[in-house]
Amino acid sequence: MSIFVMCSSAYAPEETRQKIAEANERHHDILKHFWISDVRGPLEHEQEHAAEYGITVKSGFLIQWNKEGGAEYIPDIPRIIYEVFGRNKVLVFDLDYELIPPA
Repeated sequence: MSIFVMCSSAYAPEETRQKIAEANERHHDILKHFWISDVRGPLEHEQEHAAEYGITVKSGFLIQWNKEGGAEYIPDIPRIIYEVFGRNKVLVFDLDYELIPPA
């Protein structure tokens, strides 16, 4: 079983990569249990969905847990992403494209 979250960022791809690196630096003990995809440009449906929440998406990425330990940290992923990116600069969605709101 794999668990994904999809992240839609208001930052350009290079800035998003920098934020991911910052998250890894600050929360390595947690994020070492997860795979973070390469940053990509925004997808059309992602832009449309994020616009509903007032965010203009410039990039996106996935975070996946693969049963490699650390399952207890799954609920921490949205908190970490919102903390590092800023609540008004990123949206975190589950696989059904339901927004996981900031805590």
